[in-house]
Amino acid sequence: MRYGITGCVVMCALLAGCLTLEERIAKRIAARADYFGSLPAEGQERLRKGQLQIGDAEEAAWIVFGPPTRKSTRTTAGSTNTVWSYVLTEAQPIDALYPVTYPITTRRGHVFWTTDYQYSRSYIYERNEYLRIEFNNSKVSSIDKAENAP
Repeated sequence: MRYGITGCVVMCALLAGCLTLEERIAKRIAARADYFGSLPAEGQERLRKGQLQIGDAEEAAWIVFGPPTRKSTRTTAGSTNTVWSYVLTEAQPIDALYPVTYPITTRRGHVFWTTDYQYSRSYIYERNEYLRIEFNNSKVSSIDKAENAP
């Protein structure tokens, strides 16, 4: 019985983190219900499908994609725009053998230095921006999406 309850708790915790795109959007719609309710029916359906278009508000972008990884400001001659960036960090493992030199002392007191190799794993972290949304006056003015975006 003890393992049954523990197993159930672990399984629920694992499944809670595995929401589909539609479920994540539904959670964000619930969080911004006042804004979502003010949209026309075709706008609501489009956001439920995860489709964002030029002219949508920041709230619509938040509903479709969630909070951005990074926010920045882009200033040009004509305007100052807010930029939302969505970034994935990927760890690439690097396996290598490194030389290790250490002394060996014989019974007679002679010291010999020897080299051996030690296996070591390190990582290179790559940050890949897969989506960038630019807002002008809190409205979507451009959407840059990578071809291999999640």
